[in-house]
Amino acid sequence: MHNEVKSICGYICLAKNILFHIKLIGVYLRNNYQNKINL
Repeated sequence: MHNEVKSICGYICLAKNILFHIKLIGVYLRNNYQNKINL
């Protein structure tokens, strides 16, 4: 039971990390896109 709870927490942490990185990449790409439009 304890291992199951730990693995679920691990998956949640992993999902949060992935979402955080996707958000960072999205902001980075959007900034690049706006810079290209301005140039």
